[in-house]
Amino acid sequence: MVSTWHPDCRHFRTIAISAFTSSLAYTKWIANHWERKLSLATLVIGDIKDTGKTFFDRYNPAPVACVFHDLDFYSSTSDALTLFDADAKHFSAASVHVF
Repeated sequence: MVSTWHPDCRHFRTIAISAFTSSLAYTKWIANHWERKLSLATLVIGDIKDTGKTFFDRYNPAPVACVFHDLDFYSSTSDALTLFDADAKHFSAASVHVF
């Protein structure tokens, strides 16, 4: 797989790992595929910088103990980490494991 610079990057550290996995068609396919299979979870689709801001208010999840990030871009990783700016009541412990 060849890494290439992505034109929508907001930061110089951001690189595109795969053009296919970032395509809108692939995202819609994944959403349709997994939403039919999920019964105890909610699939949140959207830009992490937008969905992360309202995540706790909108979905009222159980306290977070562990977070698994699988993000390809520096900018989206940076945006995802702002999740931890939320009130401490949303987290189950003084430290949350992040992978």
